[in-house]
Amino acid sequence: MSNAPFPPMPFDHAGISVRDLEVSVRFYGEVLGFSTCEETFELKGRDVRGAVLVNADGVRIELFERKGSRANRIGDPIEDTVVQGWFQLAFAVDDVQALFDRTVAAGAKPLLTPRVAPDGRSIVAFIGDPDNNLVEFLNRRPG
Repeated sequence: MSNAPFPPMPFDHAGISVRDLEVSVRFYGEVLGFSTCEETFELKGRDVRGAVLVNADGVRIELFERKGSRANRIGDPIEDTVVQGWFQLAFAVDDVQALFDRTVAAGAKPLLTPRVAPDGRSIVAFIGDPDNNLVEFLNRRPG
């Protein structure tokens, strides 16, 4: 095993399997600000369609719709830990309460209202997307 340092590996995107591509594109665009559709694609013969969305900070989300896919999340920030795999998509924000209120007013599912996180200092809240995927808003430096 080498002790050489790892090369730089900037995070590029997260992929999310969704039930309805158009509904999810609208949600991530209108509710969460991923307003640029960088790419759409279709995997012929596999019943898969997708879209790559980008927000103002250059963060990308790749949405995949596959006919016959099934949900594996129930949409609860604690109970969903019983399902192995990627757990949530988290965004660092300045005002957790304001963004939580704004997204819920726009149609997001309120799952965990803003509160102090288990670390005793951060503020955290959760919303659900149309497929019960967890989206976290986090401020590690409240004040």
